[in-house]
Amino acid sequence: MPDKRKALLARPRAIGLTMALSFVANLSAHATEMADLLGTWEQVTSNAGACPTCRVEFQNTPHGAIVVANNGWRADRLAPETGGPANGFGRWRDERAASRVSGRSFTVTCRSEESGLLAMTMTVNTGPGRQSVVRGSYRRAWQGM
Repeated sequence: MPDKRKALLARPRAIGLTMALSFVANLSAHATEMADLLGTWEQVTSNAGACPTCRVEFQNTPHGAIVVANNGWRADRLAPETGGPANGFGRWRDERAASRVSGRSFTVTCRSEESGLLAMTMTVNTGPGRQSVVRGSYRRAWQGM
């Protein structure tokens, strides 16, 4: 009887251990993908117009990853999907932004391309049932070393 009891108790432990290891493996996969985005990127192209001084910076914080742009927007809670893009949401906060986006909320999707560029798609809520889609590409900013 004690052998049967040990066997029954061992099963949940093995299942729990397997689940914990699977969870940790997924975390490290996400960390690797987010690590690929961390740092400063400068805009190469955009369907919203050329901006040679526009930059975005991806940062890790205790509350999750964020991306901050030097032209007045910020997105929080970027969550990379395994093998896919990092998705987040944010708001235009700078009064210098165009009136159609100033103060507006948006979703953002960022993806590393094989070319080494970062592709970004921002969908801005511009009013009831209306959206504006901004697409841009970025390259790593030169750090001057």
